[in-house]
Order: sequence, then structure tokens, then C-alpha cells
Amino acid sequence: MKRLPNISFTPEELQNIVKTGLFNKEGGEAIVTFSLNPHALYKIFIDTNTGEIIEMPENKLKKLSQLFKLQLQNSVKPLSTITMDKKLVGYEMTYDEANLPIGLVKFTRKEMIEVLKSTKNILEYFSAQDITYGDIKNNNILINQKTGQITFCDMDNVRIATYPIDLMGKDLKKYTDIHQAVDRTTDAYMHNLLTLKSLGFPNPYATSAGIIMSLEKEEYPTGFKEKAKPILKSMLTPETFTGEYIIQYIKR
Repeated sequence: MKRLPNISFTPEELQNIVKTGLFNKEGGEAIVTFSLNPHALYKIFIDTNTGEIIEMPENKLKKLSQLFKLQLQNSVKPLSTITMDKKLVGYEMTYDEANLPIGLVKFTRKEMIEVLKSTKNILEYFSAQDITYGDIKNNNILINQKTGQITFCDMDNVRIATYPIDLMGKDLKKYTDIHQAVDRTTDAYMHNLLTLKSLGFPNPYATSAGIIMSLEKEEYPTGFKEKAKPILKSMLTPETFTGEYIIQYIKR
């Protein structure tokens, strides 16, 4: 059985990495830094108030251990845990400099549809591994500029087996509060919102609230087969949402 290896740093070494190698901030709970390995990044957990390095939550470790064993396709993979003074404070993960968030790439409508179809297939693959991704948004989905491969990042925040999602965005929390569960329907609902936003419904700058408001007024996106309409209607009532992806009913 595979077990996560570990990298140990002194406080001085890790503070230097944090100060000089910042890659980005991850929703306030952590920062991501470059590493000595050009194909890896470090995620270091911090106190949102003080900025001090803190211990990584136990729930994260459990999920990372599961993900390390699974070695999922189309996902950023954990490589090792990181300790400082024998305290678990983060982890190392795979990195490819050719990857860009899909929100930073200009796609034609046809290209965007292919990206959305690919992400649907990946989410269904995750579901078959008892994983709900949850926080589906365009900055959590990467596309490789050389190969076109789609990769999901922020994998430590998924639900896997009995280990829950740690942080929920506004749209995800609203859905799960009403639906009363994080289950197979969750990713379909969130992916449908992403699909509608990505295809410019009801306008190129629409928020999730704007999408729902348009659906409440029985305004529906063009370019979908009639079978998409019942799914769109059911998005207004998360407790009875059909759990289907609308991208499968896009017109060619």
C-alpha cells in the first residue's frame, strides 16, 4: 500500500520559501509556493489573521492519503507531505507550467463546448471513485497549452469517501444547504452553472444569481436540445434537482 513520503523543513527554511517563492494564495487557508523541483509546488497552510504557518487539518491529510493511493487521472496529485518541527504544515503537489486556468484562455464557442464535455467526463470518473469535486469554477480547472489535457486542481478540498469538503464557495454552500447533502447531483448542478456562465447565458458577465433569475423568468439558453429544459427548470429547486448535466444536450 502506497504511503505519502514526507519532506522536513526547519522554520527558517520554510519561511524563506514562503517569502521568496510565492506562486499564489489559495482562498486564505494556504499559500502555494514554487519548489526546487520545476515539476512540483508546495501548499503551505497559514493562519488567515496572522499569516503564520499552521498545522494542516487532519481531514486534509486523510484525503491526501486516499488521493495518493488512487493516483487519479486528470488531477493535480499529492507527492509528499511537508513538516516543520515535526508538525504537518502542508504538502507537495504536481505542477506543469504549461497549465493555465480555463478562465484565462480565450476559447471559441466550439472549443469551450469541448472543454465542458471533457470536464463532465472527468467529474463522472471522479464520482466512480467516490469523489465529489464540489467547488467547480473556471480557476480550479486547468488546460495544458501544449497537449490540451484538462486537469482539476485544489484536490485537497474534494469530498472523498467519508471525508468532507473543507471550504465551500457561495454557490456550492447554497446548493448543499437546500439539497441537504453532498452527493452525485452536486457536481452536475455546479457544472451546469459553469456551462451556462461559460457560454454567456444570460450575458457574458452573468453571475450564478443572474442565471437563476433568468431561469425563474422562464428564459432559457439557446443552443440546447429540448431535453435540457427539464434539467434547467429543476435547478430552481435544488432539493429535487434531476442530477443531470445539460452539456450532454448541447446542439452541435
